[in-house]
Amino acid sequence: MGRAIMAAAAEVAEGRLMEHFPLLIWQAGSGTQTNMNANEVIARRATDILLAASTSAHQPPTSTSAPTASLNGAMSVHPNDHVNLGQSSNDTFPSAMHVAVALQVHHRLVPALHGLQ
Repeated sequence: MGRAIMAAAAEVAEGRLMEHFPLLIWQAGSGTQTNMNANEVIARRATDILLAASTSAHQPPTSTSAPTASLNGAMSVHPNDHVNLGQSSNDTFPSAMHVAVALQVHHRLVPALHGLQ
């Protein structure tokens, strides 16, 4: 299950599932909507990956297929229990924003400031 979640998360990071993220960027500070949306998309895609592995390598799953919970004995990946592991978006979203800001400061702002000298 962990490998399926990682593969699904990689697909999200690569932008391959963007049609499943209809939320606006302007939200409340904790990012609960975005966090829940990401968890649900990753869980659904991971379940599809597990289903494909349990049925046939010749039938790739689609992200728009019917619900796959327990179909053909494949495990169903739960958005909160398996993907998010019960972690609060009040922790994860601000942390992700802090990491993003730190990376941008290090890779873009500081070099630009050095260029002003």
